[in-house]
Amino acid sequence: MDSKAEEIARAVREEPVTTKFSCELLRIYTNDPAMVILFSRFLQPGCGLAVNDNISVFPMFLEDSETFLGKDFFNLNQIYKLQSLTTGEMTEINDEQVVQLRCHTLRIGGRFITSSGINRIIKQWFEGCRDISHILLFGVQAVVEDELFHGFEKQALSREQLLEIEDNEDRWRSYDNHPRGYYGLWNSSGTMLVVVCGERYCSLIKGDPGSYRYSPLLWGYSILPPVVDYGSGIQ
Repeated sequence: MDSKAEEIARAVREEPVTTKFSCELLRIYTNDPAMVILFSRFLQPGCGLAVNDNISVFPMFLEDSETFLGKDFFNLNQIYKLQSLTTGEMTEINDEQVVQLRCHTLRIGGRFITSSGINRIIKQWFEGCRDISHILLFGVQAVVEDELFHGFEKQALSREQLLEIEDNEDRWRSYDNHPRGYYGLWNSSGTMLVVVCGERYCSLIKGDPGSYRYSPLLWGYSILPPVVDYGSGIQ
């Protein structure tokens, strides 16, 4: 930890636990997971957290990717109350923890996340228990479509259907070459969820036209609320 980071950490530790950050997004760039835990305790429910989100996740799901955030981080009560959580890092989050997150926007690496765990997230959305803007899970265990879509009727989406969601060819530029295609699921209210999966990743995208900005591609993730600056290395 450099001197500037130590100064920030010391100042934060001196703050009473009752102090809370009032912000849409706390963005942190650090090599020290302890800094993330330290600042997370001050987040109010409904805040967003971005950790090293400048790291490209393509093609960052190698077996030897170093773990940055351990499973204990995802047992913090504040994490379950976040509106968004984005990181380009690999973590130890597992199925039981990821289904407890209620983030509308989630980008995270998790080598312990399985297709069954992702299926539970889809089921939560289907039953109206959670809202999804865009969830991108990368570096997960090998995606098994039978487990991923278990209990659901999926429909392959055409390019025309995708353009109805967002009329931007660049958003769907991998359509013709994507090995597994793009699928749509519908809940009882008629809302659509777009599902895109590869060998080691899965993306769940809200299907309401014009309601958000996103790219379903791993290298084009762009759902981020306004940034609040909290000092050098931390925004």
